[in-house]
Amino acid sequence: MPHFALRHAPRWDRHGLDHLALLDHWHVVARGRDIAHGATVQARLLGQDLMVWRGARGDLQAWAGRGSRSNGPLLAVPVHLPPGLPARHRRDGQAFAVREAYGLVWVCVGRAPADLPHLPNWDESGCQHVLASPVAYHANALRCMDHFLHESPAAAQGHGAFDSLPSTSATYSVQAGESGLFTTPIAISLREQEAHEMGHASALARYHCLSPTVACIEKGVGEPRPWFVWCAWTPVALDRASLWLVLCLPAQTRVPDRLLWEQQELVLPEDERWLVESLRPFHLPLGAADEAEAIGSPLSLAYRRWVRDLGLRRLARERPFAGLDVVLA
Repeated sequence: MPHFALRHAPRWDRHGLDHLALLDHWHVVARGRDIAHGATVQARLLGQDLMVWRGARGDLQAWAGRGSRSNGPLLAVPVHLPPGLPARHRRDGQAFAVREAYGLVWVCVGRAPADLPHLPNWDESGCQHVLASPVAYHANALRCMDHFLHESPAAAQGHGAFDSLPSTSATYSVQAGESGLFTTPIAISLREQEAHEMGHASALARYHCLSPTVACIEKGVGEPRPWFVWCAWTPVALDRASLWLVLCLPAQTRVPDRLLWEQQELVLPEDERWLVESLRPFHLPLGAADEAEAIGSPLSLAYRRWVRDLGLRRLARERPFAGLDVVLA
């Protein structure tokens, strides 16, 4: 009788710098409206099954779950469980930090930062926020983010995704601060629908990396009412990610389906999905020898170095002097 090898889902290297860099950050796991009072939803983050429960008073709790072990997309799926679940998990399970903001539910499985990644103009009058439905990808979240940071500025400047980009490296610079990475303003061409709504065909834009998996594009730098395209990639598993997209627009702006589609295409065009999903290895290589992949994109290069540094800091906390082996390798 022939024997067939079972294909196991790829798993994170728990000591890899890419995994370590993600532990101490907030990640989106669901929309707040998808978790009713007294309800529990199942989610998955960094390969870990989670149960997120909302109490009768609206408070949220997140626990290590024992639900489905599949690597499916991270979406809020109601799970019918006995009311005693939270008490049982207090005794037997591991609790994680959980917050709700911007209409989204966030979980951190490591040392939670005091602040969530900022979503611009959330409390300002005269602004509207449009939350798109999450999109699942058969790819690594850091790979998706890196592709976006590498290709989006170039595409916005009129370069194709597969063009050689030697000239783009001189058109903007990247700076690092306490709130992440941000670029100097870049002159971009606006897409058809947004150009119609904004009233001009081009604008200045600034890219901002708020965390390893959250980024924001400010369009119309210096204008009274700039647009913001905010996106978060959830690291569901090593080879799975979910994209959450929020548009921050002036209140009078119409938001037809085409405008929402244009912004999703800006983050990761549908015709480039196959490229990102076919990249191997699944994880984002962070060694000095791997930086050739980022040639032509100052933002992508700075991003890889930033993520590597975050991983080394976490490694130094867990195992002092262990990071020296990585640096010297």
